[in-house]
Amino acid sequence: MLLGAAKYLAEIRNFPGRAAVIFQPAEEDGGGGNEMVKDGLRERFAIEEIYGMHNMPGIPIGHFGSGVRPIMASTDEFTITVNGRGGHAAKQHRTIDPIVNGAQMINALQTIASRNVDPLASVVISVTQFTAFTHNVIPEHAVLAGTVRTIAPGVHEICERRIREMVEGVASAHSASVDILYDCSYPVTCNHAEETAHSIAVAKIVAGEQRVNASLDPIVAGEDFSYMLLARPGAFVFVATVILLISIIQPLILTMTQSRMEFPTG
Repeated sequence: MLLGAAKYLAEIRNFPGRAAVIFQPAEEDGGGGNEMVKDGLRERFAIEEIYGMHNMPGIPIGHFGSGVRPIMASTDEFTITVNGRGGHAAKQHRTIDPIVNGAQMINALQTIASRNVDPLASVVISVTQFTAFTHNVIPEHAVLAGTVRTIAPGVHEICERRIREMVEGVASAHSASVDILYDCSYPVTCNHAEETAHSIAVAKIVAGEQRVNASLDPIVAGEDFSYMLLARPGAFVFVATVILLISIIQPLILTMTQSRMEFPTG
């Protein structure tokens, strides 16, 4: 999409202002958006506004969606190493079982969303990894890892604090110990009002008013375009996963460039 936009702009050159076409590296786990901001992207290319567009499964073909609000969640990652005392599985009474400890920690962590956070504030805490050893040995260590997704202010801090308190409490109750690595990753992706309104207006010109959702519900996934929106005003827009791009790219690009828009990562 972005290559097509760049080609079209280079051919017509019939628009006021300047457009910076950004090919961002390392979006998944690499934080490429943050690295480009730190490298001086906004200053080097005099970027005043910034816009991103991302495919979204589930949106009907030919439709767009966005909203003036936090549009995607912050993402954190945690790794918990449970330290016990290993031994043969047939002599479990001589061990401090990190697997039993870890299982109780997983159950405890699920109560953060249900018993520690306002039910109207979105939060997801998912343990996605549980690694131990083999069939007939109770290991000395087990590792839990997962992700935390939040949108509302202050919830991120509650989750980190309660994760630490809960796993340390469970470990202490069973004479085990824990090492906790908590990594604050991407911040909330928050659209700006004026730029979002303009993006929605352009999308309606391209696809028709009935094919644009101007109040899309926030998605509890993360996006490192959030760093760019912290650096400059802009908007993040979703487009259907499958769409006839040839039919929309020319009017979309022309309309956006007439309003001096900057172009996004893909």
